[in-house]
Amino acid sequence: MAKNCKCNGSNLGWCMAWLCDEDVPPETTCDVGYFFSYEEGKQDPATAFDFPETAITRGGITQGANTTEVNIANTGVYEVTYIVTTNNASAVRYGVQLNADPIMMQTIYAGGQSKYRGGQAFIEVTTAPSILKLISIDDITLDSDGGQYISISLIIKKVCEL
Repeated sequence: MAKNCKCNGSNLGWCMAWLCDEDVPPETTCDVGYFFSYEEGKQDPATAFDFPETAITRGGITQGANTTEVNIANTGVYEVTYIVTTNNASAVRYGVQLNADPIMMQTIYAGGQSKYRGGQAFIEVTTAPSILKLISIDDITLDSDGGQYISISLIIKKVCEL
């Protein structure tokens, strides 16, 4: 486990220790969140993915009142990682939206023939509080094999101050 890490406040904390910086002083907490879904079905273009399950949230990252939203309480640079499991045979696109701004171009991924399609980006959050959403750009059919595995996941971690 990372030394002096404050991410271990739950049973999941021990497996999420890699999300914390090993040099974080004991009085500091990390801003991190892990959200996911087992849902299947069609995701319409220009709609936000739903994350009804929350595995872990710490610091300034929380689930929004609407489960398509992730609240970010603090400004900073954040690493955002997302995985989409789909039955689409062709490339599908999705990306990150911050507040009501257009989808951030540096976060758009177009997964190809693989069932598992991922994306990762660093984003600057210059306004606090902010709301982050993962948006489908194309028709996407989420797949979880009847709830046997996660169809979509989102990890967000603050990596530094602005």
